[in-house]
Amino acid sequence: MTVGKYRILELLGQGGFASVYKVEDEHLHKEYAMKIMEGCSAAKEEAMRLNELQHPGLPLLHDMFELENTTYLVMELSHGVNLKNYVKKHGKLSVEETIKIGLQISEILKYLHRQSVPVIHGDIKPENIMVGPDKIQLIDFGGSYLMYSRREIFYGTPGYAAEELSRGEVLPQSDIYSFGKVLLYMLTGREGVLIGGQINVAELKRYGIPKNLRKVIVRCLEKEPYMRYQSGAELMEALHKLRRINRQIPGQGVAALATICRFIGTAGILYVLYGINAGGNFPSRDIFVLSSLILILSCVIGRCAVSIYHEAILECECSMFVTEGL
Repeated sequence: MTVGKYRILELLGQGGFASVYKVEDEHLHKEYAMKIMEGCSAAKEEAMRLNELQHPGLPLLHDMFELENTTYLVMELSHGVNLKNYVKKHGKLSVEETIKIGLQISEILKYLHRQSVPVIHGDIKPENIMVGPDKIQLIDFGGSYLMYSRREIFYGTPGYAAEELSRGEVLPQSDIYSFGKVLLYMLTGREGVLIGGQINVAELKRYGIPKNLRKVIVRCLEKEPYMRYQSGAELMEALHKLRRINRQIPGQGVAALATICRFIGTAGILYVLYGINAGGNFPSRDIFVLSSLILILSCVIGRCAVSIYHEAILECECSMFVTEGL
């Protein structure tokens, strides 16, 4: 079957408003994704939005035309699978991979939110995130908004959409909320976790999510928009900090402090012993007491480091149990 100069090869996906097919341009002999929308003005808005945006994480618009009250958008074909199928295949993702994917999504949001009039995607969910071999792409701008605009039709997906979107409020923080739900989905592999009341840090611990990452998720999911990260740039900065923390062994910094204290305390005692043997005249008693206290402090700090490490291991074990459904 052909539509204009495009030969339809296979169905890629189908939703409430549109169908997406893999097609081949018979003149250029190149494959594209064709989105077909019947009697929907959102198609023209999506085409206009994509035509104005140029980013590796967004599909390029190749062509647009209308036939018999049906709009056809021809876009760059995103390679790979959507995030929902990716998680179904691989199971819940590691913290490292979650942050890696999250950073790429937040970089796209940073670009969208920094437009002269910020662009709000409005429907961020695993199905609209393509995981390719070399990049992540955010697709489906049919429900996108320009900030300060209002819309009568609500395009968001229950479980992922921020509450204010249903009231017609268009804010960059709405994308941040949806992003928090996507993070939660990647880390748990369960969509059921996304439905329900307010999520707090303590509840997330049972899923084996590290404390600092739990705090980021909870801030993304704050009910009031002003309490969330205010843009993709702010969110990206928070994830970069997490990446640096994630490269360290839990308790590594505390253990290093314990080692320094132990070195200073030992050096002080050796200095006192050497001074006594050499017959030196200095306050040996005071130095000995201070050095002994520093050694005791190093032991206390060392125990704290071990405790932090064991807590991290316990969270990993808890994470394994959740994965297996125990």
